[in-house]
Amino acid sequence: MPADELPRALAVAKAFTSPGSRADALTRLVPHVPVSLRPEVLTEALVAARASGDHRPWALIALLPYLPASQQREALTQALAAAILIKDNELQDAALGVLAPLLPCDLLPKAVTATSNEMTRGALLERAQSLLD
Repeated sequence: MPADELPRALAVAKAFTSPGSRADALTRLVPHVPVSLRPEVLTEALVAARASGDHRPWALIALLPYLPASQQREALTQALAAAILIKDNELQDAALGVLAPLLPCDLLPKAVTATSNEMTRGALLERAQSLLD
């Protein structure tokens, strides 16, 4: 993205009223933002992601590659908590399935307990096994 278009793109992203859409737009812009502005944009994207309801697990996962290592654990913990709160079983299992390869060993039991889907449970258990090997 040309540097002269970035301010307009950020303004448009920040103008989204839907937190999920705002989080998605800001996350897509992070790679184009100068390093000096990234903390500010990441903070805004995190705030939007945390407010995005059932979209929250995916919004937080999308931010992971851009977050400092010190914030990644917290984002994963929040994504898992959000996935567990999803009432729709299919949507919950989809979120847990996406989280499975990302979760550290100590968070896996919560995810395994939350799912009723055998495929998702299998993916979570495979992740646990890979971390133990």
